[in-house]
Amino acid sequence: HCALVHRDLPGFWTMPQSASSVRIVREDARQPFGPGYVATGQVELTSQVLGYLRRDEVTNEVWDSIALTMDSHTMTTSGTWWVIPDGVVDELGLDAVKLAGAAHGVEHAAIGMLPMLVPCDRWDVGGVSTTSLPDTGACTIAIHDGQSGGAGFAAAGYDRAEQWWHTTASRLAECRCEAGCPSCIVSPKCGNSNQQLDKESARLLASRMDPLGTR
Repeated sequence: HCALVHRDLPGFWTMPQSASSVRIVREDARQPFGPGYVATGQVELTSQVLGYLRRDEVTNEVWDSIALTMDSHTMTTSGTWWVIPDGVVDELGLDAVKLAGAAHGVEHAAIGMLPMLVPCDRWDVGGVSTTSLPDTGACTIAIHDGQSGGAGFAAAGYDRAEQWWHTTASRLAECRCEAGCPSCIVSPKCGNSNQQLDKESARLLASRMDPLGTR
């Protein structure tokens, strides 16, 4: 393939729109985590670029959305994932929409907090959250290495899982914004432009699952 480019000042910048899914290939270790559990192992990540947004370079306002037809890409890498029992979801009174926003918010916050515990950058890892993963049968929040085959970042996070989650829960509780900001749940690398985020539900979920916060 050959791409032809030319210098221009169009007044906008582009942000890709993508969708991702995760499948657990192999579970290497598992430990109880609050009312649920956390595990680490090999995961298969499937991602597809769906299009891109054009945003004003000054105001950041979205001009429009351009749809693309692109092939999906699959990568096997290392990951760590938390499984949230249905009982916790029921206890917190989270419906499907709030649960999706909570899991997505915790995912973003956890990615942002990992570099505080592991020598990496948030761009070295990614995440996928779902209200029900077929491999676990429950709400699952997965953080994975961004490199094929793994780079050890997600696995290192597993070794510090309690501290990692507690740091994430503390960030969500202490951030003074109302609906989410770059200091807590808004991510510069989110594939769907930080849609379907619920800060309050994320805070409740993180607090309820925090094994250090309940001691």
